[in-house]
Amino acid sequence: MPASASVTGTVNATNLVDTMVVPTINGVVALTNATPTVNVAANLTNPGQIGFGLGNLPTLYSTQAVNDGAWHDLTITRTVNANGTSVVSIYIDGSLSTSGSFAADSGAPTGIPSNKLVGFGFTNGWSSSNGDTTTGDVYYKGALDDAHIYNHALTADQAKAIYTVENGYQTQAVANDGDAIKLTVTDTHATALHVIGVEAGMTISDGAGHSVTATSNSQVIDVTGWTLGGLQLTNVGTGSANLEFDAINVNGSQTEDTSSYLSVVNGTSLLGGTSGNDTLGSASATQAMFVSGGAGDDALAGGAGNDRLLGGTGNDTISGNAGNDLIVGGQGNDTMTGGAGNDVFRWEFGDQGTAGTPSVDTINDFSSSANNKDVLDMRDLLGGANHAGNAPGNIASFLHFDHSGADTIIHVSTTGGFAGGYSSAVENETIVLKGVDLTANGTQTDAQIITQLLTNGQLHLG
Repeated sequence: MPASASVTGTVNATNLVDTMVVPTINGVVALTNATPTVNVAANLTNPGQIGFGLGNLPTLYSTQAVNDGAWHDLTITRTVNANGTSVVSIYIDGSLSTSGSFAADSGAPTGIPSNKLVGFGFTNGWSSSNGDTTTGDVYYKGALDDAHIYNHALTADQAKAIYTVENGYQTQAVANDGDAIKLTVTDTHATALHVIGVEAGMTISDGAGHSVTATSNSQVIDVTGWTLGGLQLTNVGTGSANLEFDAINVNGSQTEDTSSYLSVVNGTSLLGGTSGNDTLGSASATQAMFVSGGAGDDALAGGAGNDRLLGGTGNDTISGNAGNDLIVGGQGNDTMTGGAGNDVFRWEFGDQGTAGTPSVDTINDFSSSANNKDVLDMRDLLGGANHAGNAPGNIASFLHFDHSGADTIIHVSTTGGFAGGYSSAVENETIVLKGVDLTANGTQTDAQIITQLLTNGQLHLG
């Protein structure tokens, strides 16, 4: 069987050039069942190009330099073929820089080496007369961070996914690197824990006898009582998914409901914006997309999958298109369109404006129709709101409903400032539902509207 190995990590290549020796950033691989031992190392040339060397064979170098004082993501893969030859690929910042072939190892039986990693960050000073000693070792002069070692050669798509996640999305996404996706879930108070968004054919399990293979990405998988420390996602293939972990805690007549989100991304499903005005995503996308605008006034689009669209700061325009999408406008005055599917419009803590100067967010197509039932998720925004079942509780202290023509205006006080009646002085968020009149031309009270939304499952509160 062909053998393969990958090493990926982040490199700060500053002041790396040594006039006496060439420093290394990747370690040594000793070939078992072979004599002599062969050194495998990544190193830098004087022009600052990353290289991969195998024994006395010519070193393969990247096409671009990386000794510019900035952090770079480096992935080097080596696949050994059945005839003993090997193919090496060098990726810089998620993109293939160069690839090349190495000859078979004539010192190994049948020419096929068996790899064993014994270290990295240095070149081992092995010699035929003294064996494997520290004499002659050369150490990398720079900074290494977050190194990964794989038992298989990463594909170009997997290398891209790792780079994209490590470029600022470590708390929001995990890269589909070809291995089982480990899910770190901490649950201390939940009465029930559900997972939604597992794509059809993917399997979630806990290594302790619990396992479910999803038949639909809208399937609600109950993992209550599972061994959460062993949760993993398999049968992912080259796909992507946007997972919601919904924790429910029942305390007497009160029900607390919180959700956390994690995206499993491949090399093309995570699109991240810059500090400027970005246009990201496409309606033609078919996989589950994670699109994050960041700063600036961005235009984001989902496709046919169940997408996760985050506007960030700025005045963003977000279109979910088909699929059951999660849309978070973020800070600023955002315009959002869910499109087909059951979409969730979510506000997070800090997305609001200031008292008397509210942020104004607009939803163009809020729908209550079957198979197109949209949800307002204000669990983070209204931390003090509470209710029992479908009863309005104290929610009217936080939300006041008005209408303007065919539109519904939702006035929001995240501090519950409407307890004595609506006051624009304490309003810090305004939500406009275009073409929808929840007030029935002003005849419905706040409590009645809130009860109807709760009954329909269209208002989520903690």
